[in-house]
Amino acid sequence: MKITVEEEPEIQNGKPLEAERDLWSAFASFDDDQLQRLFEEIVQEVKLRAPGKMDLRSVQPLEIPRQESCLYFLQYSYPRSGSTIVWNVLDALISPQNTEDKDRFFYPENVIKTHDIDYVEQYFNNGGRVSYRGSPEVWCSKLVIPIRHPEGTVLSLLRTGMKGATPSAPFVGGATGEEEITEGNIAQKLQNYIDHYKWLKDTLDCRTKDCPQYLLLDYVRHVKNLQQLLLAIEDQTGILILNKKKLAKRFSPKNINKNSKLKNFKEQDNTTLLHGGHIKKTEYPLSDKIKVAENPLFPDAVQLYLEIRDSYAIQDISV
Repeated sequence: MKITVEEEPEIQNGKPLEAERDLWSAFASFDDDQLQRLFEEIVQEVKLRAPGKMDLRSVQPLEIPRQESCLYFLQYSYPRSGSTIVWNVLDALISPQNTEDKDRFFYPENVIKTHDIDYVEQYFNNGGRVSYRGSPEVWCSKLVIPIRHPEGTVLSLLRTGMKGATPSAPFVGGATGEEEITEGNIAQKLQNYIDHYKWLKDTLDCRTKDCPQYLLLDYVRHVKNLQQLLLAIEDQTGILILNKKKLAKRFSPKNINKNSKLKNFKEQDNTTLLHGGHIKKTEYPLSDKIKVAENPLFPDAVQLYLEIRDSYAIQDISV
């Protein structure tokens, strides 16, 4: 790593000249990229020097090791892809606690959660810098993208009356309520899914060599297995996460949803961003699955999902 040291000023009688005294800090200076690399290399050194799986935060073994700092993530996904569970884990790790009951969707702290394509374009075009809803620009060190198989996505979208973003409609509206599972509605959701994931694949294909970092997560591999999610976050971000089993249990869909008293999907808990009935079903009737699978658009949607998952999603990590 090249460290830039400010040039020492001219000395007179053992002191810097008056005009230059305030300009000389006598400290090495780093630009943003150098600081980021220094951080990453420190993390790697700690991992190399720590014997085995040494717990470096064992003084507080029951606490979530919050990294309250200048660390920001942008989380983007197509709706109903497990994004709220992923967001809860990330927000608990790097954001301060929501003691003021602020709506963390509109007023996020360190993890910006969105379903709108515009912010992904900002991230890639501006070197990771994002201005969310007109707020001051922040540099996000990671773009986190959960993805999900079209079968579960389509059925969940129909249950909530949601529609995902596409290049022609880059912003997502609110839920309209449960839709009937008809051939026409299924076809509409599948076509929208295909349009979105084509855009996502093209975006990733074009940006893999020189783009800011991203972490692509699979619903089955990571949301349904939260220990793998925690391992992936730790591996890809350098955040040391303790007590993964306890955290996985805490953030499981069953536990994260059990205290919710909201009944209507249009109601939202400001801290967890869960809606009423947000996680209502883990399995859908076989007859509904068959209707989706028999739609002519389904094979194309599955193929697209598999191509993205196999090319870009992080693989399982050994415990």
